[in-house]
Amino acid sequence: MSEFFQQLSHFAALVLATSIALLLIAIVLIAVRKFWPGPIEPVGLMDLLIAPKDTSSSRASVNVDYRDSVGVLMNLGPLVTGHLRNGRGASFNLIEGCFVACNPKFIKASAPGTVSLADGFVTECLWVQVDPERQTLFVRSQYTRAEMFGRINNRSSGA
Repeated sequence: MSEFFQQLSHFAALVLATSIALLLIAIVLIAVRKFWPGPIEPVGLMDLLIAPKDTSSSRASVNVDYRDSVGVLMNLGPLVTGHLRNGRGASFNLIEGCFVACNPKFIKASAPGTVSLADGFVTECLWVQVDPERQTLFVRSQYTRAEMFGRINNRSSGA
């Protein structure tokens, strides 16, 4: 019976050590994300450190519309900041309902992206889609414009 309790206590110690390690990693990642706007995943850091610098002044880019749940362009105004972040750590600003100057190498049809609004008050994981009629890329929120403002207002008031 003492062998059982010894094994159980050993297992519990391993679980506790793993939990503490994961908690410390989460705290460090939250702190780094708060003060470092760039990539924190290994591939993004490697791209940042060893990627060849583009010497040309012009660079190809695409714009991605931000649409609400019914497909209308969601212009949240100049006071609500928004960013589209791809899996490589790059962040693109929301301006007048459109994420501008996105890198077409990573932001293309069917690419996943994370939309963060109002300094992270609202975050959505969305897929880049193609509008064949307008020949544009877009991401579609699960909220209408009014619902989005409601979520932002509720979060900012502490609810």
